Formats: sequence, C-alpha cells, structure tokens
Amino acid sequence: MSDEDIDTSDIPPLDETFFAHAQIRLSDHKAFNPKPTKSAGDTK
Repeated sequence: MSDEDIDTSDIPPLDETFFAHAQIRLSDHKAFNPKPTKSAGDTK
C-alpha cells in the first residue's frame, strides 16, 4: 500500500490549539515545553 492509497480525509488538520498544547516527549519520559516564539505576523 502506498501513501496515496491511504484515506486521511477523516483526520482534521492540526491547528494552533494543537500546537499550543503539544509536548515533546524525550526518551526518559520527561516533557519538554518550548517557549512559543513570535512569528512575523503576530501583533500580540
């Protein structure tokens, strides 16, 4: 089966909310929460 044969239409796209809560898990099971960086379009 190739990647083109896999139906992903029922998977919602990842949005800002997902990435705001995402964590990187390291091999020793500690979570790494990087500080968000401002992108060029941010006005906050």
